[in-house]
Amino acid sequence: DNSEFWDTEKNFNGGEDYTTPTRLYVDNDRYTAKNNGTISAFTVTSLGKYAYGAVTVTGIDNFIIADTIKTLSYGALSGSAYVNSGSSIVTLSGVNCLDFSNVTELEKHSCRGAKIKQIKASNLKVLGMEAFYNCSLLEKVYLPSYIGTSGSNVFGKCISLIEVTLGVNSESLANGMFTGAKKLQKITILSHKKVELGGSSLIDSDYVNNVTVAVPQSIINEYQKSETFGNIPTKNFTYFENASTLGSATYYWNVLDEAAKTAYIDYVEGTLSATLEFPSEFDGYKVVAISPNAISSLSDDVTKIVLPDNMEYLTFNTSDLTTGIKALEIADSNSKFKTVDGVLYSEDGKVLYIYPKSKENTAFTVNATVTEIAYRAFYQDEEQVSALETLTIAGVVTIRDQAFENSSIGLIKFTSTTASVFAGKDILLGANTLLRISVPNASLGAFKSNVLMDYSILGRFIGA
Repeated sequence: DNSEFWDTEKNFNGGEDYTTPTRLYVDNDRYTAKNNGTISAFTVTSLGKYAYGAVTVTGIDNFIIADTIKTLSYGALSGSAYVNSGSSIVTLSGVNCLDFSNVTELEKHSCRGAKIKQIKASNLKVLGMEAFYNCSLLEKVYLPSYIGTSGSNVFGKCISLIEVTLGVNSESLANGMFTGAKKLQKITILSHKKVELGGSSLIDSDYVNNVTVAVPQSIINEYQKSETFGNIPTKNFTYFENASTLGSATYYWNVLDEAAKTAYIDYVEGTLSATLEFPSEFDGYKVVAISPNAISSLSDDVTKIVLPDNMEYLTFNTSDLTTGIKALEIADSNSKFKTVDGVLYSEDGKVLYIYPKSKENTAFTVNATVTEIAYRAFYQDEEQVSALETLTIAGVVTIRDQAFENSSIGLIKFTSTTASVFAGKDILLGANTLLRISVPNASLGAFKSNVLMDYSILGRFIGA
């Protein structure tokens, strides 16, 4: 019932969770949301300008951005964007957590003024100007995939913000990034390279002495060559790494959450054997993540990685693996991930995350349980020739950005007559020019219609 949908969509009151639509279909010339994915029409990949205009959200535990969505546009969830003399566009009040788990970019003002207490943003890379400006209830932010910003005052007037952690790929901080964040106490930057500044000030001069900046021990001297970083005194800088030597390997690790007693591994050095088993615990801290830096720094002598039993977060992808690695393994008891024949999946088997780029199979089948092929899942290094020649996909999948970047595969064969969705950008970036995508003849048109962004794929389809 379209009229009922549009009437109730204006306000959300009560209930534990709300998830934005993943699919839209046309019914009586109007779009209607369906979350079950059974309607084969349009996959929602972004929230547009003022997407939730005139919407009030109250009493929701988790406001979830659907996993198909990669970008939030100007003012998509803004509570006080510059429209109609600053009138409210959307009010996210009483929302415990805003879940951005698959979003990679927030554009200008995208969440400005949203009254949210927590965010989940494991894949968020780029933040636009004032993306979280005046999110006055936000207290802690962890952005493991953060790279940089496209504007200033990203966390301006976040008056409750206490702590921010930025990931190992961090490249830059914006001018005035924390202006008005008067309670800010700690900024942790995980990158082993000194990040660049977009201006001379990070936070108001009244608050600079309240802020400690934690960086890896290996880079702290680079920061302290100057008296200030932006306008924060470098005497306020500290390093955070711990070192534990087990056998011939030294692991540099950091506390992620003191209360939960969790940690992540940031770097590994020493003489490593062909099978590297990452520790699951250091001094009572459970290892829940491994940084891309720890993976990419391994020598090519390592051919197999045994991941920590307690791993909860995946912060690396296939492109971070060294060319020696042929297999991954994780304990059956892990609640988030599983491995089958050296390939890493989500625990339920629905997402294929990593196919090691030096795995020796000439043919491989993605079974029908898999519904998503993740970012760079089948990545190869430039000019690397993989053993894999034919990939068969038995089910209906959504394919993410750069899933087959630089791939030397000759044939990707889909056997289901229901069309998969090519949702990502640059899916075949740099791939073998002779690569062809075989689909059932009867479904050829449907497959082509489901190419949403990377239209270079269209010329690669062949009927079977």
